[in-house]
Amino acid sequence: MSNREIELKFTVGDAGAQALADALKLARTKGKTLTAIYYDSAGRDLRKAGFALRVRQKGKAFTQTIKGPGDAGDGGGFARGEWETAARGFAIDRQALAATPAAAIVNGSLIAPAFAIRVLRRTREVDEGGSRIEISLDEGEAEAEGRHSPIRELELELVRGEVADLFVLARRLAKVAPLTLGFTSKADRGFSLADGEGARHERLDGLRPDQSAGEAFRAIAHAALTQAGLAGEVLAARDDAEAVHRLRVGLRRLRSALSSFRPVSADGRRGGVKTELKWLSGVMDRARDLDVFIAETFETGRAALDPDAQAALLARLQSARAKAYAAAREALASGRYRTLLLETAAWLEAGPWLRGAGSPDRDRPVDVFAAQVMDRRLKKILKRGADLRTLTPPDRHKLRIAVKKLRYDADAFAALYGHKKRARRFIGAVRGLQEALGTLNDLAAGGLLAASLVRTGARAGQNEAAFAAGEIVGAAGVREPDLLDAAEDAYDALEDADPFWT
Repeated sequence: MSNREIELKFTVGDAGAQALADALKLARTKGKTLTAIYYDSAGRDLRKAGFALRVRQKGKAFTQTIKGPGDAGDGGGFARGEWETAARGFAIDRQALAATPAAAIVNGSLIAPAFAIRVLRRTREVDEGGSRIEISLDEGEAEAEGRHSPIRELELELVRGEVADLFVLARRLAKVAPLTLGFTSKADRGFSLADGEGARHERLDGLRPDQSAGEAFRAIAHAALTQAGLAGEVLAARDDAEAVHRLRVGLRRLRSALSSFRPVSADGRRGGVKTELKWLSGVMDRARDLDVFIAETFETGRAALDPDAQAALLARLQSARAKAYAAAREALASGRYRTLLLETAAWLEAGPWLRGAGSPDRDRPVDVFAAQVMDRRLKKILKRGADLRTLTPPDRHKLRIAVKKLRYDADAFAALYGHKKRARRFIGAVRGLQEALGTLNDLAAGGLLAASLVRTGARAGQNEAAFAAGEIVGAAGVREPDLLDAAEDAYDALEDADPFWT
């Protein structure tokens, strides 16, 4: 049987699970034990393609299920393809598998069990607005080769009706217990346990010329929100420089999409979404600046310092970094962050911009819309960067932001035009200018960070660490003329590059 599953998934704590069970009267139900075995090839071909294959036992019944990648189509970014058929035991039914899109991916490869998921599921169906929604509270674990990972989550699945009603119900349940919109599926948890892999990296499958600008916006924005959410899940559990970086990139991509698609998505709620994304980005900036300063500026310049100055500065930097990460985790544990995730998703999937006649640009072909966006961005960059050497650091930073936005647009839109080689060359030129300006920006940010350390160090009597920071940044500043030369060369390369959308 082929279906499209539309559901929201939330992580909950111990107390939250009990509060939800009580409020939903689930505690009175016995619940059902579900045991699922997930399968894949040795090379994890299904997983790489965004599919998950499982056989689940519920009571005496067995069901074989293939879940496909999210599509951000009519059902929104929380919709997935789903193909189910009755099974006999936990063995894979190859004939049923052959009737799904996953068949071409495994193409006769040996498929073996990868891990197991066992949960106690308590469910009930409720009416919300004109919709029917199944609520499931799952508590259990993933297991792979003797290793275990706990699972405690709430799922809201649309049985019939409107996606908007899922969010109405979610808002009401969020008043009962803290709910964090989740982006890690049970399959993700299992593969992470089985293979020891890190967080899943959300990818944006190629856009199609037959899509509208509105459909493209939702797909791009949902992928960016998912990237940020996945990184946030990692960072909430531990200090992780890569998670901070990926979270910031996800937020920047989402904010860039809001800018690129402003004519498409303008409505009364857009401004609030933008404000909250900016807040979260700002919280993460301090941690990222310190990560870069320690890994690059300090490591490059430490040899010029005596051992005592090195130790004093490193201790000061590590202390500041620990505080920055604590502030980041505090933000991720806050109600404000939980609301940001839920309301941003709700706006993308069911916001006012999607209703009624909307903007004329919403239904325009995305390739036409995208070409105009990239044309404007490129012209602005070439104008701003014509006298790059004379720009102040803040103006260079603004230019860098404009280049980043063009990079994000070019990455997302490249598949629309079919000029693969030209697209690679153009994106390479944009990346070159972005990286050159990024190095200059890191130098300027390092100077501001050093100045901050000098001020706070003087107040705390840590003069040795403060002056060591200033010395390192001063030595790094000698590189600025060469970095400006590299940036001008990168600008010239972009000026000579042929746009792939013309």
